[in-house]
Amino acid sequence: MAIHGIKSYLVLGAETTWGTTPGTPTFYHLPVTSYAVKMARDRRNSTPFVGLQQRKHGRSFRGMPSGQLQTNLYGFKPGGSAQSIMEYLITWACSQPESIDKLSKFADWAEGPDISNVRHNGLRVNGWTIEGTADSGTVTISLDLMGKTEAALATAQSLPNDRELCVEMEFSDCTFALGGVAQSLRSFRWQGQNNLAATYLNGTSPSFLAAGQLVESLNFTFMKADDTYTAYQRAFAEVEMTGQIVLKGSHNGSGTGGTNYTVLTADFNRLAFVNPEDTRAMNALIEEGLTFDVLKPDSSSAAKTLAYSEVS
Repeated sequence: MAIHGIKSYLVLGAETTWGTTPGTPTFYHLPVTSYAVKMARDRRNSTPFVGLQQRKHGRSFRGMPSGQLQTNLYGFKPGGSAQSIMEYLITWACSQPESIDKLSKFADWAEGPDISNVRHNGLRVNGWTIEGTADSGTVTISLDLMGKTEAALATAQSLPNDRELCVEMEFSDCTFALGGVAQSLRSFRWQGQNNLAATYLNGTSPSFLAAGQLVESLNFTFMKADDTYTAYQRAFAEVEMTGQIVLKGSHNGSGTGGTNYTVLTADFNRLAFVNPEDTRAMNALIEEGLTFDVLKPDSSSAAKTLAYSEVS
């Protein structure tokens, strides 16, 4: 019988040692729109002078699991977890800006289920994109993942029975600010790159997966009302300011009693203006997209501060 995609699902878990499933893991059920992580192999082809034009053989000699995980952001806390889905994923992606060894997780991908299940170990976030738009009405996250090993998994975790409570975050519930001034946006995009690099020794899987320079950017798109940022661009002005994103998702009773929402307040302590990008159409208002580099201040403060709370 052929495997149907609708029966697939993902379960994650934290690792304490990179690439190793804990003896008694805590499983975290995560609804996803796409999980495209798979074993990617490096292959060489033998090309000695043997008097033939046709190739004789090749060999796959090393590899690692890598690919994209995409899903909506949720304020819901599955299975009595202390962390909402939003906090779980964003903490994984970017909570340790000065750590060479980023947080790692294992991932159980169920297909069938129990026909073609796989477990990926040592998954770290190489890059992330968090974005929301007025047109979609939602806020999504995409994680670029790199890991250590892939193995067959005989039996997947049982499905939870509370998925109807896991409702997507609404873009209209989120708020934004630049320089302390509230902004009404068409869309936003927060991107980061950890620049992971795999190092192989005498083995088929990587021995190290270390982070390099953290590169982050923030983009706000709103309706153009003046030429402020165009003038900055024209004058080669170096403009810096603070920024804030407040992401708010319903926890549907999975959080603290008397509250309704899980909230992330992301304060960007130093944003450097890069450029404006106008979108023009004959029968539409002009939209202006502003791109900022996320930089660390010349102080003990980090480039950004992430704070989670619950509100009514």
